[in-house]
Amino acid sequence: MVFLFRHEAARKVGTSHLRSPPVLLLDEPCTNLDHEGVTQYTQWLEKFAHGRLVIVASNDPREYGFCGETLVMDQYK
Repeated sequence: MVFLFRHEAARKVGTSHLRSPPVLLLDEPCTNLDHEGVTQYTQWLEKFAHGRLVIVASNDPREYGFCGETLVMDQYK
């Protein structure tokens, strides 16, 4: 299977599912993705995030909008 660079985050999320980790750590997962890549990232997370702890480091709400809780680092300076 061949994945283009713009789908790198989606590929990482998809392959991490194959290993079934209990925790997903995502650091700005949509950086350099086009609209299609961001859409695929969101769809894959909806499918693969269930039953896992997902931690997203980002300032882009598209990347963490699905999260049930949000920690804003500026509030802890």
